[in-house]
Amino acid sequence: MDERYLNLGVRGMAVGGEEVMAHRGAAPLAAWFFDRDHRLAPDVSAAMTRQVDRQMKRHTWIFSDPPAGSVARCDPEELVEVLRPQLDTVNAIGHDIIFTALALRVFEVMPELCTQAVCDGLDRLIRSCRDFPFTNVAGVFDVTPTTTSWEDLDVSTCAAMARVAMETAVGFEQVFVGKHQGNIGHIINHAHALLTFERLGYDDVVDAGRNAFAMHAAGLQSVWHATADLGEAPPPDPFDADSVGYWERDLGWDDWASGHAFKYPYALFDLLPLVDESLATAAMTRVRALVQGRRET
Repeated sequence: MDERYLNLGVRGMAVGGEEVMAHRGAAPLAAWFFDRDHRLAPDVSAAMTRQVDRQMKRHTWIFSDPPAGSVARCDPEELVEVLRPQLDTVNAIGHDIIFTALALRVFEVMPELCTQAVCDGLDRLIRSCRDFPFTNVAGVFDVTPTTTSWEDLDVSTCAAMARVAMETAVGFEQVFVGKHQGNIGHIINHAHALLTFERLGYDDVVDAGRNAFAMHAAGLQSVWHATADLGEAPPPDPFDADSVGYWERDLGWDDWASGHAFKYPYALFDLLPLVDESLATAAMTRVRALVQGRRET
């Protein structure tokens, strides 16, 4: 994938300006980094790029024009300062820290994309996440208060958080199609965002965000066995995201799922080396189920 997807993706997040629409901009960014970081085979990269293009065509307005405002350069530190007051709570299932970490990676590769107009849009995005505190899963299962103590979870290192994230995702007895899939998957993205901050040198951000991550994981674990009258996801297809088969499927059954198809492997593949092989295998299988729609019978 070429670097124009970085420009389009960060523009899409900034123009989207809030948690739902920003998913559409985050998808090509996650795809670009996934392709670069894991050196996907050319046929896999090409198949994934076709899926990116399909996803972007459904929301052309956020990609067609740059955000309104000054094109003067902005310091990415401004975004970190916006995020800091939110690090002790779980907002929009972690999307404030997930989106910020992704944007900072873009600006590390292409600093010229960090304009004041883009920063203003991302500022709105980060702040908007405060409007969605973590109180339930899938709009059905209450997680306040949790029955699992977050203080019992080991989040002392990014490797420990990777393990907690994957164990949390794998621990669900059932996966229901829709928001339930999204709630499960984003604990992996939350752990990966903290790993990204550590790699970028923001140890203080990681330290400030540990407890909220633990609260996020504990909330999810408290509803591992909860059931509701929701459609259960079918058994996942056998293709992982580093294969052509994963990207040649119909990912358009749900607009959010099509974006998550990029974001989940982007996060997961970075975390896999931090856990043991059996957990890594289980997490790969679970992530495939998180982008699986209902099958026609």
